[in-house]
Amino acid sequence: MPDTAEMPAPGAAPTTPASAGAARLRVFISYSRDDTAFANELEGGLRLLGYDVFIDRHLSGGEAWKQSLANHIAQADTIVFVLSPSSVDSEMCQWEVDQATASSKRILPVVIADVSGLSVPQRLRDLNYIFFTPPNSFVGKLAALRDALDKNLDWIREHTRYLDLATRWAAAADSSRRSALMGNAW
Repeated sequence: MPDTAEMPAPGAAPTTPASAGAARLRVFISYSRDDTAFANELEGGLRLLGYDVFIDRHLSGGEAWKQSLANHIAQADTIVFVLSPSSVDSEMCQWEVDQATASSKRILPVVIADVSGLSVPQRLRDLNYIFFTPPNSFVGKLAALRDALDKNLDWIREHTRYLDLATRWAAAADSSRRSALMGNAW
């Protein structure tokens, strides 16, 4: 998509399906701490477009942070991965990609710095990138990201719903509530 894609006028309500009466699409931003400034800008742009965005700085003190991140990834409809040399080298970012892959989550990689010659995780190498690198404009590429996020919304939301149901079923199977879920079927 060209960088000149139309964005809502300043102050106008977003016109994407993310804000069109249905539940807002849930986006998890995976990024390296070195890329915090870009991740914050991306979060703001996605919120302005009407998406429900989770970024790890929303975790609260005393929280079991790794389990919380796993839960947020599982509950997200899409993972936006900020691809940079720092995120390629980050064990935590790799863990988040692994979590998303294990749940068959849609991942949209956004490139903010040259990663050629680096060992990008296979799951990300197989995907088409959205380049936020110069000379591309942030606004233009945010529009391209919006278009990618809004593709196949119904399917993406159903996938998240089914994964949530399966996760709850598995958790109940591991507890004494299994009989309550199955009733007297056995």
